[in-house]
Amino acid sequence: MVNTVTQLHDEGIVHRDIKPANVFVKQNDELVLGDFGIVFLPDQPVRLTRTNESVGPHDYMPPWADIGGRLEKIDCNFDVYMLGKLLWCMVSGRLVLQREWFRQTQNDISVMFRDDPHAYMINTILEKCVVERQQDCVGIHDLRAMVIAFVSVIEQGGQLLQTEVPRTLSCLRPW
Repeated sequence: MVNTVTQLHDEGIVHRDIKPANVFVKQNDELVLGDFGIVFLPDQPVRLTRTNESVGPHDYMPPWADIGGRLEKIDCNFDVYMLGKLLWCMVSGRLVLQREWFRQTQNDISVMFRDDPHAYMINTILEKCVVERQQDCVGIHDLRAMVIAFVSVIEQGGQLLQTEVPRTLSCLRPW
């Protein structure tokens, strides 16, 4: 998903409708982003929304875009926020994360999966994406770099070195 959105953003395209219902699984288990019905295309003379219409799924829309009216400037971090919410949904198994409340006990991935050190990586990603203020949201290239780094750490059997992260037996092996 992150690679797909990176390619879109490199072309100046903002999807604006990233949510579980718009993610499909191919036969090889590859995720595919669909439903480009409200995509923002750069340099288009006309946008097909009505005056003062906000566009995007309410439960996944970033707060800086949910202004009750039309956004004149569509920034790419609109999608990054939605990708963060999608990640939370995929890991938690729930369809909706209210606002930016992923750190509340009932929504906290590291509480849901207390013994899984990788849950803390998910929260680190969410801290950079599912944010209240636009200026606190990372860009797609920073998100992609973070995801690549965390996947590499996981594939090599590593984990974050933070005191609150539980240690698995594999990382406690004597040399």
